[in-house]
Amino acid sequence: MNTGQMMLTIGALALLSIITLRYFETVAQSGQNLVQSNSGLTATTIATSFIERAQNLNFDEISDGTPFNQLQDNPALLTDPGSLGTDDANEASSLDSLDDFDDFNYYNEHNPLIFVPEGLNENYNVEFSVYYVDTSNVNVTSGVGYETFIKKMDVRVYRIDAFEGVDTIKLSTIYGLFRYNVN
Repeated sequence: MNTGQMMLTIGALALLSIITLRYFETVAQSGQNLVQSNSGLTATTIATSFIERAQNLNFDEISDGTPFNQLQDNPALLTDPGSLGTDDANEASSLDSLDDFDDFNYYNEHNPLIFVPEGLNENYNVEFSVYYVDTSNVNVTSGVGYETFIKKMDVRVYRIDAFEGVDTIKLSTIYGLFRYNVN
């Protein structure tokens, strides 16, 4: 083999090496994107499950047994904005003891997954914030001492990964107490 053929062979091997490295880098990046997408879907599923659970509870502690016409005339009967959250220590101890929407305020849970797929080695945390909102603009928190018939819940689900840091999903829902009058 002469010098020209040797140089051509070395050039071809170098080009093949560069192409192979780029190919495997792309494959690795695709795998990482799939893992991130999967964790995002899992976090969204967790948040949605908790939101659905909260929306199946009473609007407020007092709305369970109080006739609506009494509440309608006096929204101050609702839980004070500064007291939103669990009613006592027993209620704060487990998810099953929460009995109204605002009990989720300040509630948090580590690894809320009931069924963990095989090979899934991820840790999730879920945190809640519940507050009254202004009836004319649900993006504005109502003032202190000002109860409304609309509450907003922010759910924050995050996954802690030793390599990537923290991935966070934040979902919100609005829950209102209204009565439909038939005339």
